[in-house]
Amino acid sequence: MFAALLDTCVLWPSLQRDFLLSLAVEGLYRPVWSSAILAELEYEEAAKWVRRGADKHEAACRASRLISRMRMAFDDAEVSGWEALDGTYGLPTQMTSMLWRLRSGRYGRQLSSSAVLELLESRYAMVQAVGLLRQAE
Repeated sequence: MFAALLDTCVLWPSLQRDFLLSLAVEGLYRPVWSSAILAELEYEEAAKWVRRGADKHEAACRASRLISRMRMAFDDAEVSGWEALDGTYGLPTQMTSMLWRLRSGRYGRQLSSSAVLELLESRYAMVQAVGLLRQAE
């Protein structure tokens, strides 16, 4: 069985999370995540419940309950010792910053897909990758 890191971007949409964790329950793969991923997931879940009209305390309780259930159901999924691997992985600071904005949308201006492709092509010379992405559109 292989292990797959499930980042917040795949755990946060509820339906997607339920589907992926159902596959894990069936033994198709072993999910892994970090405490930082779960903390971000808890934050996003609480924010979702507040947007839907729950008070902050109720939203925090619901989000906390989700994380507790995930930890109980997959007691071997949370990895430790990852902190030394956190960082830019050699990417230029501008690229790291751009990738963070694209992933979260919470910081800086949101970019359209064509703007992202233009940046990748002009700033990072990713001409072939951009060409493939434009063909797929």
